[in-house]
Amino acid sequence: MIPINKTGRVLNEPDAGMYVKILDDEPSTGGYLILMADNPEFRRGFDDWIQKHQLEEYMYESRMVGSWLVATAIALYASWVHSALESTRI
Repeated sequence: MIPINKTGRVLNEPDAGMYVKILDDEPSTGGYLILMADNPEFRRGFDDWIQKHQLEEYMYESRMVGSWLVATAIALYASWVHSALESTRI
């Protein structure tokens, strides 16, 4: 499961060391706001917006592996693998 509203760190290149936070923005936009920054306060960085159903695909396509306080990278990777297997079924 991909953690929502929790701060994590990106573990792999090209964004290794960056902070990441996925915000549930459903009340305003119906999707997720993905924040990336070089500091845990998210003062300098960038963001991206995706629709709710795109989250697992976004994480898989960006190859982002994150380390969150409440979720392990293993659980996140398992979610990506499951998603990838589902998309390759004939």
